Amino acid sequence: MNYLPYRLFSVDVAKPDSEKEFPLPFKGSIYGVAFNHDRTKMAISVANFGRSAIYVGSAKGTDFTKVSDTELATHPVFSPSGKLAWIGGSEQGTQRVYVDGKPVSPNGFTAAAPAFCSTEDGIFLVYSVQTGGGNHDLVMSNEKGQGLQRLTQNQGSNPYPACSPDGRMLAFFRETKSDKGLYVLSLKRWTTTKILGQTGESLRWEPLEKTAKKRETGKDPAEAKVNAGEVCDTPQVKKKK
Repeated sequence: MNYLPYRLFSVDVAKPDSEKEFPLPFKGSIYGVAFNHDRTKMAISVANFGRSAIYVGSAKGTDFTKVSDTELATHPVFSPSGKLAWIGGSEQGTQRVYVDGKPVSPNGFTAAAPAFCSTEDGIFLVYSVQTGGGNHDLVMSNEKGQGLQRLTQNQGSNPYPACSPDGRMLAFFRETKSDKGLYVLSLKRWTTTKILGQTGESLRWEPLEKTAKKRETGKDPAEAKVNAGEVCDTPQVKKKK
C-alpha cells in the first residue's frame, strides 16, 4: 500500500473526530512541522524529487520562505528565543544540526533529533550523535553549539530527546542489549530514571495549548481544576509500528 505523499492534518482537541487535512501550498510529502513559542510561525520539512527543505511561514499555512540550502533538511524545531534548528546534510555525507542556517554540531558526526531546553541556566540545545556500533549518545551545548558536553556515554543507544516544559527534565529512549525503555534525566541532579518499558520513533514533551484547554473547560487553565498530568507532566510517545 502506498501512503505517499505524507500530508499535514489538524484536529480540535475538544473534538477528536474533527481531523482534517491542513491546507499547505506544497505537493511533496510533509516530513516534520514545528511552531514557534507564540504560535505565530510554522516551520515545515517538505520533500520533493529526492530532496527535502525547510520552509518557514505563518501559522495559518501561508507566506512560506525557504530557509535551508542543503540537499536534505528535516526535523525543524524552534527555540524559545525564536531560533530555528533542523537537521541538514546529504545522503552521501554526514548530517549536522543547523541553527538559523549555520551548522553547529561537530563535523564528521551524524546528528539527529534536535531539541531545546529552557532552563534556569539558559537555553540549551540537545541532540543525538551517532557513535560506534550504530548507537546514539546525547550531547548538549548552548544555542550556538558552544560548550559541548555529553549527557550519555557507554549506555546503549539514546535517541530522541525531549525537554520538559519547565526545563528541569530531559526524556529520551534507551536501548541496550538487555533492556529498552523511556528514561528521564534530571538536568539539576544528573540522575536518570526509567519510567516506561517501551520505545518509539519520536518523542515530544509540551504543555497542552492554553487556548485549547480554555475552549474545552470554559475556563482559563489557571482557574480550572485540571490534573497536572493532563497539562504538561507526561512526555508523549509515538510508538513504533
